[in-house]
Amino acid sequence: MRRHALLVAAVLGWQALDVAPALAAPPPPPPTIGDARAADPMEAVSLERQVTVLADDGRFEEAVAVAERLVELSTRTLGPEDPRLARVLTLLAWQYRRTADYAHAEPLFRRALAIREKALEPGDSDILHAMTNLAGMYVEKGDREQAEPLYERYLSLRAGAEDDDVIEVRLGLARIYQARGDGARAEALLRSTLALAEKREGPEGQAVGAVLNSLANLYRDQRDDARAQPLFRRALAITSKIEGPESRNVAVDANNLALSYQATGDLAEAEALYARSLAIREKEWGRGHPETATVLHHWARLRWQRGDLVGAAELSERARTILEASLGPGHPRLADVLMDLSALRLAQGRPAEAVPLAARAAEIQDRQALLLLAVGSERQKRASMARLGADTEQIISLHAVSGPADPAAARLALTTVLRRKGRALDAMALGLAALHRRAGPEQALLDRLAAVDAQLAAVVARGPGGAPLDVHRQRIARVDQERQRIEAEIGARSAAFRADQQLVTLSQVAAALPEDAALVEIVSYRPCDPQVPSWREERWGARRYAAYALRGKDQVAFADLGAAAPIDAAVQRLREALGDPDLGHDPTPAARALDELVMRPIARQIGAARRVLLSPDGALNLVPFGALVDEEGRYRVESRSFTYLTSGRDLLRFTAREAAQQGALVMGAPAFGDFGRAPPPEGRRRAVELAEVAFPPLPSTAAEARAIVAELPGARLLLGAEATKGALRAAHGPRVLHVATHGFFLPGPAAGDEAPADNPLLRSGIALAGANLHGAGEASGVLTALEASTLDLVGTRLIVLSACETAVGEAVSGDGVYGLRRALVMAGAETQVMSLWKVDTGVTRELMIDYYGRLRAGVGRSEALREVQLAMLRRKGRAHPNLWAAFIVTGNGAPLDDGPGAPPRAPPGPRGCACTVGSGGDGGAALALLAVGLVAGRRRRRSTSRGGRRRPELHPQKPTNPWK
Repeated sequence: MRRHALLVAAVLGWQALDVAPALAAPPPPPPTIGDARAADPMEAVSLERQVTVLADDGRFEEAVAVAERLVELSTRTLGPEDPRLARVLTLLAWQYRRTADYAHAEPLFRRALAIREKALEPGDSDILHAMTNLAGMYVEKGDREQAEPLYERYLSLRAGAEDDDVIEVRLGLARIYQARGDGARAEALLRSTLALAEKREGPEGQAVGAVLNSLANLYRDQRDDARAQPLFRRALAITSKIEGPESRNVAVDANNLALSYQATGDLAEAEALYARSLAIREKEWGRGHPETATVLHHWARLRWQRGDLVGAAELSERARTILEASLGPGHPRLADVLMDLSALRLAQGRPAEAVPLAARAAEIQDRQALLLLAVGSERQKRASMARLGADTEQIISLHAVSGPADPAAARLALTTVLRRKGRALDAMALGLAALHRRAGPEQALLDRLAAVDAQLAAVVARGPGGAPLDVHRQRIARVDQERQRIEAEIGARSAAFRADQQLVTLSQVAAALPEDAALVEIVSYRPCDPQVPSWREERWGARRYAAYALRGKDQVAFADLGAAAPIDAAVQRLREALGDPDLGHDPTPAARALDELVMRPIARQIGAARRVLLSPDGALNLVPFGALVDEEGRYRVESRSFTYLTSGRDLLRFTAREAAQQGALVMGAPAFGDFGRAPPPEGRRRAVELAEVAFPPLPSTAAEARAIVAELPGARLLLGAEATKGALRAAHGPRVLHVATHGFFLPGPAAGDEAPADNPLLRSGIALAGANLHGAGEASGVLTALEASTLDLVGTRLIVLSACETAVGEAVSGDGVYGLRRALVMAGAETQVMSLWKVDTGVTRELMIDYYGRLRAGVGRSEALREVQLAMLRRKGRAHPNLWAAFIVTGNGAPLDDGPGAPPRAPPGPRGCACTVGSGGDGGAALALLAVGLVAGRRRRRSTSRGGRRRPELHPQKPTNPWK
């Protein structure tokens, strides 16, 4: 049986990858590789032997170079479809995988599988091995969603088989369940596999040892080392008996048991096992092999745990030297050692040495991230960036906690934030943009993605329909899996067209800053105690906010904003105050309180900068900073202009923008279909109460749309039955897109609720023509954010969603807001104007018309909105921030004018939404399903000619009719 160690390694992380060579080596080369068709068959054989020798020595980069020569020779002599070429491609893929270059490894593994599937019979052993190669790589890079169907397909093709390969695949599948948090399912599968192995081999077979290791690792993951250690000891005894006391796999099993002892504080036992493992590795692999570095790294952590910082640093330095020499200066395993070494130096009171070590580790990680982000689905990209989360927090803490006065630490922290914040979103948007402008297969791929998005929205919308919830979940999972597959293919297709392979620098971002502007990056992070070992959970403190300000030429300033919990609570109080339709309610105390916590410390750092380019984080993504009240009692909008960014990195994107493909497009007053009851007075809010499953008409938005068209020469106007989802999808890069309609955002399921799917992009969207008719596909009148993400808005300077709550979504620390905001960035829009709460129809119409007039006069997209807000502040009946502060500008705040004679680009103007939620087409039933729990709140009256407004509240009972 091929050794089980690689499976164990993926559970433990790279530190256990010492086990990889024994398992990971491809099967022996078949004798047919050098046949009569090759120009020099002996050369092919020689090259393959060189690859094997170099890989065994840990010289993986050299092995890659030789394997590439072998692939070139084999392709030339065997042809592109020969199954023997698949074997050579696999050999090269393995070398890339060993250097963690998954971006190059994945297409090679995929191509090898495709060649074999085309040439061989289903179920052929070569096809099966190709499937497990690909699945194993996915597991190693953390993409378990892609690995699971490959493992399941393997087991279905080999139903009833009980050999070692089946056992190994079952272990891989159990590991996926474990990583997903389904420990019970993983344990059940492992226990049944253990019974199978014992039945085949008896209680001391090699396969039994493999299963015992996997089961023990499951218990370790659950922090149940009392159950793990007997299994590790039994596995070690089996391996020692079968292979001898000094075999490579004994070194691996000893390392695993040592890790468990270390976790329980049995440090003497652990140290003896590390010493044993190291002695075997140095003898079997050599003192300079990367697998030797693994045990040195573990042993260094134990020394740190014992308080021996000097000894820990010495072992870490040895591991560092080995990895630099064997894997090269850019391998992610080296980054792990460097991060630990940085933390050690800090614990030793040597911060001047800690900062450059962390900087080098971050550089390696960020370059690796470029490779991982170049391919794969959005979920894969987010998973890749999520794995850097703890190291990002350690780098921020290195400055914010340990060296707030250290300029080098400050620059490193801000650079890391600029490179990582919202990075997955950028990568996905760039991939889609690269294909939007290409015809043929690429466009067909985008069309398939759009169709699958619509299908997913429809499946969620229809609900279980009488079927068990598990069946409904399976339907959703099947469609979602197809979506992931198409996204991964888009990543592979678009990688070749992208020029986004350079790391952002602080100097680049500083050079892109407009005059009199300051960039403010707010970050949410957990501070770490520098005296606690870097891998221990207790080193992390309660989450905090910090702000980094960049002005002029690399001038970095820092403000510690304090604990996140009170700030998040203040955000909630302010949002409730600002969103309250009772204009007699004074939101000033809440606005002043949040300003004191957040904006006043920032203001001290940015000085007189009038333009603030703000990249918030966490709950602060949902705050209109212009509505905060300073210490003099004035709104912040009166002294500063705010533009919102996903990251300061956005500034570089604005300098190389795509040209618009079409003129402006304005849509309004969609014909939603029969409302089913008398429409409410239009003075009520354009808000969607989705529990009502009906969108009331908005006839006054036709006047808004016509007025805006007058400000946009050459604009196309679609009203009523023409304002369809199909028409929106048919648009390609309109310079300005304005949609005046109903918008909606639904909160996620309450704690403890069972939800068949909880994708935030399916919980927000807008209503278009036919939204009350329950259509499907393009006939649906509900456009979810998920579907909006595949619109072609590349070249669109401004999109205005004149509807309620279009800027609201699920705020994710470090990754922005999951909702329409995120979707429209993915679609390619340069700037969005959207709303943070439910807005009044008439007031919104006034605001929008005024806004476009200022844009036409050449005022910038952000400054135009600020001028409108200031004008409203001075007008009777319009000064309450509920009326003027709901809309924010996200993206490029500069003027729209592209040059002489070009019509100004209109900013996406958030529009007031007075909707009750309608059963919007595809989305109707689904929206109703997702909206369970919303009820209408009390109705409020106010002294305006537009009538009363109502504030919705959450309630577990059946929703009531808000228009009664």
